[in-house]
Amino acid sequence: MPGAAPYPADGGSPSPPWRGAGQRDRRAALLVALVGTLVLGALLWWLLLAVDGWAERARPATCLASSCFCEAVREGPIAQPANTVSSLAYVLIGLWALAAVARVRPALAPSAGFLIPWLALVLALVGLSSAFYHATLTFLGQYLDVLSMYLVGGLLLCGALARLGVLRPAAAGMLFVVIAGSLALAQYWYPESRRVLFALVLLPGIILELLPSASGLPPRDPRRVPLRAGLGLLVVAYALWVLDERGVLCSPESLLQGHAAWHTLTAVSGLMLVLHYAATPLVRPAAPGRGRVAGR
Repeated sequence: MPGAAPYPADGGSPSPPWRGAGQRDRRAALLVALVGTLVLGALLWWLLLAVDGWAERARPATCLASSCFCEAVREGPIAQPANTVSSLAYVLIGLWALAAVARVRPALAPSAGFLIPWLALVLALVGLSSAFYHATLTFLGQYLDVLSMYLVGGLLLCGALARLGVLRPAAAGMLFVVIAGSLALAQYWYPESRRVLFALVLLPGIILELLPSASGLPPRDPRRVPLRAGLGLLVVAYALWVLDERGVLCSPESLLQGHAAWHTLTAVSGLMLVLHYAATPLVRPAAPGRGRVAGR
């Protein structure tokens, strides 16, 4: 919000822009996120009740040929309750980021002010599509779920290229559209390739964003902690995903599921990416003797 202190350009102590907002504003952002998640969850429940029985006639998810993770497939409008409800963690994080950034956007670097709202929207889309997928176990749900994950990877990659100055923002946006369109086609025609393709689009973005020149923060700057924490959470979440998928950590009837933990931890990892973007300085140190330059 206007008046919020921007990040220092020379590696000072962390001070997220939304800390400059009042306690009432922070509570309002959290309330908006909670209410919005409940409303969207209720609408999804209504939709599932309205189309009850449709999933049995629809094209099934490809995982049904073997197993769709550890959680047992139940009768009724929600096939996998734990995996469905946990997906709403993405929605909660996405809506919070949207509400929070709306109040502090003038204090953010240009790239952060642009990327955070889009990341927030994509995270909310991940949550809704994942919930629909685990509730119906249809190919349509699988397609939307995987496509939304591709969007996260594509946004991270193209955002990093723009922040590094490799591509102009317009070119990065065009590349994002090309990546999203190509992966959407690949997901429809070759759904078995989804995990390999997701890794191929996600990992380069992570590597590029880890470069100090992407954020303008020195390697040991404490403001880089959110990115490292998010990466650590992603690694732990992936380990739980593998243990769940292979049946090592598995209790099919339990509401405590490894894949549900994957949802929760990766949603928090998304929050860490939001905080990392917000840490981008408004002014960056330049080469010695050249003064400072405006942040991207």
